[in-house]
Amino acid sequence: MAKDYPGSANFFQLESRRQRLTWILAISSLCAIFYVIGAWQNSSIPKPNPSNISKVRCDDISDSTALSKNSLHGATSLQSNANLDFNAHHQLDLKNTSPSMEKFQPCAMNFSEYTPCQDRTRGRRFERAMLVYRERHCPTKDELIRCLIPAPPGYKTPFKWPQSRDYAWYHNIPHKKLSVEKAVQNWIQVEGDRFLFPGGGTMFREGADAYIDDINELIPLTDGSIRTAIDTGCGVASWGAYLLKKNILTMSFAPRDTHEAQVQFALERGVPAMIGVMASMRIPYPARSFDMAHCSRCLIPWQAHGGDSAFASEGLYLLEVDRVLRPGGFWILSGPPIHWKKYYRGWERTQEDLKQEQDAIEEVATQICWKKVIEKEDLSIWQKPINHNECIKSRKNYQRPHICKNGNADAAWYKKMETCITPLPETSKDVDVAGGELRKWPERAFAVPPRISMGSIPGVTPQKFEEDNKMWKERVAYYKKLIPTLNRGRYRNVMDMNANIGGFAAAIDKYQVWVMNVVPVNSDHDTLGVIYERGFIGTYQDWCEAFSTYPRTYDFIHADGVISSYQERVYLWTSEKTQQHRLHVKGDSIGPMGGQIRSHIRLAIEDSGSHQHTLMGKNICDLIITTGFPRPIHQLEWGLFESGIRFPMGASPRVSNAMHANQSFQIRKSLHGIKDCLSLMAVIFFPPLHFRNGIGCDITYILLEMDRILRPEGTVLFRDTVEVLVKVQTLIRGMRWDSKMMDHESGPFNPEKILIAVKSYWTGQATK
Repeated sequence: MAKDYPGSANFFQLESRRQRLTWILAISSLCAIFYVIGAWQNSSIPKPNPSNISKVRCDDISDSTALSKNSLHGATSLQSNANLDFNAHHQLDLKNTSPSMEKFQPCAMNFSEYTPCQDRTRGRRFERAMLVYRERHCPTKDELIRCLIPAPPGYKTPFKWPQSRDYAWYHNIPHKKLSVEKAVQNWIQVEGDRFLFPGGGTMFREGADAYIDDINELIPLTDGSIRTAIDTGCGVASWGAYLLKKNILTMSFAPRDTHEAQVQFALERGVPAMIGVMASMRIPYPARSFDMAHCSRCLIPWQAHGGDSAFASEGLYLLEVDRVLRPGGFWILSGPPIHWKKYYRGWERTQEDLKQEQDAIEEVATQICWKKVIEKEDLSIWQKPINHNECIKSRKNYQRPHICKNGNADAAWYKKMETCITPLPETSKDVDVAGGELRKWPERAFAVPPRISMGSIPGVTPQKFEEDNKMWKERVAYYKKLIPTLNRGRYRNVMDMNANIGGFAAAIDKYQVWVMNVVPVNSDHDTLGVIYERGFIGTYQDWCEAFSTYPRTYDFIHADGVISSYQERVYLWTSEKTQQHRLHVKGDSIGPMGGQIRSHIRLAIEDSGSHQHTLMGKNICDLIITTGFPRPIHQLEWGLFESGIRFPMGASPRVSNAMHANQSFQIRKSLHGIKDCLSLMAVIFFPPLHFRNGIGCDITYILLEMDRILRPEGTVLFRDTVEVLVKVQTLIRGMRWDSKMMDHESGPFNPEKILIAVKSYWTGQATK
C-alpha cells in the first residue's frame, strides 16, 4: 500500500491551487481592463447636447433675473454626474468650510457696469489734484458687495474675432453717447442693433490703417523689432486693434468714463485694454516693458507736475513713460501741441500757449536723454537711448531731473511716481543694449529672456525656462482635449491670473487669442518683466482687490494655484533684535541687507532697519491706539513730542507715514482686522505693503470678482489641490456655474486636479 509522506504535495491540493491562481489572474486582468476603459471615458468632457445646454433649473433663477432663449453657442457642457467626487475622502479646514452652499443673489441693475476700484461715488472722496480721484480706490470690507453682477437685458455672445474688431452688439454696452460726441472723428457708429467701429480716431480721421501706415514710414513696424506697445488715453483702442495686423500687441488704457465706456468698448471688440490713468501712482507695468508708447490727443500734461512751475523741467508723466519704455524704444505724440500752427484754432488755444507747451516737452525729452527722430505733419517721434552711458555724463549739464539712486524700478503697485530718471542696467560698451538685446518677433516668444539669462529671477535658469515651455505646451494640448472649442475661435479675451513666466500665454498664442498675464503681488518673484521680454503683455494685481476692468470682459480665465496662494496668507511681526528683524508676508520675508531692509516683493524702504526706528514705530503704534485711533495729525505729532519721540533726519518711517497710518487706521482696522500693535506696526513702517497684503483674504470675493469679469458662458480653468477645488466647486455652484473635476494631465495619482467651470447665461430685468 502506498504511503503518504507528510512533506509531499497531494495532487488534488496542487490542482486546487492552480485553479485559484488562474481565477486571481483572470479577475486582476478584468479589473485592469475596466480601469483603462473607465479612465479613457473620463479623459474628456462630453460633447454638448443642445437640448440640455439651454435648460436652467427654475429654482436657480430669482425673480429679478430673466433667462435668455439663446443656447450656449458651443460652450462646453459640464454634467455634474461626471464629476470626480472627493468629498468623502479629504478633510477641509472647518473654519473655511460653510455648513451649506451659499446661493448668491443678483445685484441690482445699477451695478451692471460696476467697477469696484474705480467707482465714481467713492472717487469723490479723494482729491482732484493730479486726478487722484480717478486712481484705484478699492472698497473697504464693509463696502464689499456679495452678489452677482447682472448682464444687461438682451445681452448676446460677442462677435468672434476678427469680426469683433469692427462690430459689437448694442445691448451688451447700451451707450449711444459716444457715437454722438465723436461722430465727426468717426470713433463709433450705431447700425440697428449693433455698433460699428470704422477705425477712426481724434487724429486719424482717415482711419487707423492710414495713420499706422504713416508711422510705418517713419519707424519700422513690420520687421518684428517692435512687438509691445502702450497707448495712453486709448479711446476705443482702434490704434491697438489695427496694429494687431502687424503682430504688435498693445496695452491700451484710459480712465473710467472720460468718454463713456471707452475701455469697455475696446474689450468688447477683443482688443487688450485696462482702466487706468496717468495720475500720482506708477502705471502697473515693470520697467523696460514696451517697444513703443503712443499718445494721440490723450490730453496728458506731459511737461507738468515736475516742479513749482506749470511747465517744469521735470515732466513727471514723461519720466513714467521713460521708465516703462524699453532701451531704444519710441514715443509717438500726435495732437496738441504737435503741428499747432495748423490746428490751434480748432483746439481753441492760443499759438503762444501751444508753442510754450511744445517747447517744454522738447526740453524734458532732451533732459531725459531722448533723441527726436522726426516731426512730420501730425506726428512727432522720440527715441530712448539704448543705454545710459552718455546720459550719466550729461548730468553735469542737466542737474534736473537726476538719475534715481535707489528703489526698485519694476515696483508699480501703489507706488508713487518719481521725478527722476529710472536708471538702465549698466553696460560696458556704448553700443550695448542695457538689460540685453531682445530677439525679433516671433522668435522672441520662446527665446530665453535677458532677465533669465542674466540671473535676475532667482531659481529660473535657461534650462528651467525651456522645461517650462515644454510643460505648458503639453498642458495646453491637454486643455484642448478637455475643452474642444479652445482653438475654434470660441474664446478671444483670455486672462492668466497667475502667469509666472508666461508659459501658458506662449503655448496658447497659436490660437486667435490674446492673454492678460497677471503677476500677483504676493508672488515669490516678480516675473512680469520676463513676460514682456517674451513679447506678451500683463499687469500686477492683488486678487484680494478688484481688477481694473469692466464686468463681462473676459471669455476664458486660467487660475493656476491662485486660490491656494491666497488662502495661505500669514502676517507676523517681530522685533527682538536688529539683525533678527523680520516682517513675514505670505511667506515672504524682509530682512536686513546692506543697511537696508529689502522685500522679496519689490518694495525697498531706506533706513528702516535700525532698532531705534523699531522702538519709534512701537511708540507711535501705542500712541495711536491709546488715543482712540484717528486723530488730527498735529495732535499725533504733539503726542510724539511729549513722549520724547524724535524723528531722525532722513529716517523712515517719516511723519507722513505716521500720518498715513493715523488717518487711515479705521479703514484698515475694518478691512484687515487690526486689533493691536503687532498688526498696526506694519502699517506705520510699510503702509503700501500692509495695504495690499492685509491679514487675510476671503476667497469667496476672489471668485465673485472672477464672476464679475467673466462673460456669460465664459470658462474658467482652475488648477489646484483637491481640497481647494472641492471648496471652490461648492462656492461656484451657488454662483450658477456648472463645473467638472478632471484629473491632472499626468494621471489620476497626482494630488493636483483641474476644475473646469462654465458661467451660466442669465441677465437682469429691464428697469421700468
